[in-house]
Amino acid sequence: MHSFTLIKQYQSPSLATLMDSNEFNDITDEIYTPTENLRLGEMIYSPGFTLLDAMSAIHIGDPRMDSFLSSDKDIPESFNPQQKLSLEEITYIIDRTTALELSFYSGSHLIQSSYTSLYLHKIRSLSLDFLKLQSLSLQDGPNYEWEWLGLVLRSALVGSLKCIHYVWTELVKGVLYDIEDFNSDKANLSPGELYEDESVSFWLKEAIEWINKKIEGR
Repeated sequence: MHSFTLIKQYQSPSLATLMDSNEFNDITDEIYTPTENLRLGEMIYSPGFTLLDAMSAIHIGDPRMDSFLSSDKDIPESFNPQQKLSLEEITYIIDRTTALELSFYSGSHLIQSSYTSLYLHKIRSLSLDFLKLQSLSLQDGPNYEWEWLGLVLRSALVGSLKCIHYVWTELVKGVLYDIEDFNSDKANLSPGELYEDESVSFWLKEAIEWINKKIEGR
């Protein structure tokens, strides 16, 4: 059982003063006594008790707030970012990536939103030159326009990461404040910082021009 204490004076005494002072009253019983007759799920709260207070009371490690998977077994990786995709599939991936990005802007953690996209973690595998060289080395079948992956999809993914990086940077600086607690944890990942602004802008323009040429050529 934890012990709760209450300081009589609510000024800002020094640490040394607090350590030498005996101005403490043990209020442990006052905390636990009212809760003895509570049933499971009941709680005592003040009139000003808010939802944010309730969220703060959730036990650390509660499965509802746990964003990671703990498993004793190694899960084999079967995801191949370089597989050929149809136009509909590429459109779907871009749409879902945008939805995850907006989820982050709405207050979700990165590891619960954008970082759940496998393609965002494999952008380097979508280099257009690499895809074309690999296709030639494997003597692939019918010609596939790898620009759909290496140009259109890749530029959209990089653009999303860059936007997330901008928002995260502003939140950390304190220029913007989230309604709820803002979690700046990036899980030791900083993919948005790997690309220069000029490069991202160039890739996006290049992708748009390529798509426009495809439309005009129909």
